[in-house]
Amino acid sequence: MFLHQDASEENFKKHSAQYKYLHIAAHGVLNKKHPELSGILLAPQDDANSTEDGMLYIAETYHLELRADLVVLSCCESGIGQMIRGEGMMAINRGFLYAGAKNIIYTLFKVYDEESARLTENLFREILTHHEPYNRALSQAKRQLIQQAHTTPKAWSGFVLLGV
Repeated sequence: MFLHQDASEENFKKHSAQYKYLHIAAHGVLNKKHPELSGILLAPQDDANSTEDGMLYIAETYHLELRADLVVLSCCESGIGQMIRGEGMMAINRGFLYAGAKNIIYTLFKVYDEESARLTENLFREILTHHEPYNRALSQAKRQLIQQAHTTPKAWSGFVLLGV
């Protein structure tokens, strides 16, 4: 687990290939005018000699070598990008699939930090403790949020699963 300053682009690229589950809770940046500049904002690198800028761009995700069975992108608009005829939506989530992730949970719009944290905590509890398949785990995690007082649909409905 990499938190705060340790959650850098360099650490992610260096270590992501070795995990079955990847959960990225960071700021998603959608650039509608220049979609290739969309990505995930990670911690800035302290090392002045580093070539990483702290932004994991869409194109960079295609060059990752992942073995992850599940990638969870708790980042705003991680499934939104440029629609290309014959290809579909070119968004940050697609690069993770191309890089080897078998399943991905991503977002369709801006999501709330606190509710996203609760949803992913519930999701991984269902997966790791109750051994639920991803689709049922996500559905159950959403239901748990719905049951809480003052939870709006925006808190849970933006998370979707794509995979095998």
